[in-house]
Amino acid sequence: MPNERQHKASRLRVLISGFGPFLDEKINPSEHIVHFVNSCDSHVVSSLAVRAVVLPLEFDKAFDRLKAQL
Repeated sequence: MPNERQHKASRLRVLISGFGPFLDEKINPSEHIVHFVNSCDSHVVSSLAVRAVVLPLEFDKAFDRLKAQL
């Protein structure tokens, strides 16, 4: 029978990404999804480990933040 550490390692990881606001907008609608997911009590659903991150619009900065989450 797998122990807790093995069970955590076997979970499928899901990363939900949204983006920061465009131009003069105050918020990007995709940010709402990220904030909702992160506000949930549990980010583990069955065998899924769910996380969410808001990425900046600049490619290099977005890619660096995305790599940090993986």
